[in-house]
Amino acid sequence: MDHGGVGPYELGMEHCEKFEISETSVNRGPEKIRPECFELLRVLGKGGYGKVFQVRKVTGANTGKIFAMKVLKK
Repeated sequence: MDHGGVGPYELGMEHCEKFEISETSVNRGPEKIRPECFELLRVLGKGGYGKVFQVRKVTGANTGKIFAMKVLKK
């Protein structure tokens, strides 16, 4: 069965937040981001180069928002 290159699941874009990316929206000032700024929620994936975690920002701008954090092995 052909799924149009999407796979077995339909991508529901109506649940996605869309916004314009620009220099000012990405680099919003002097806030320093450190691991202590996030609360670990769960591991999303593991690989040969590191892990991807689901985290919640607990300090500064975007407090309460959920992000994916990739942690690489040295």
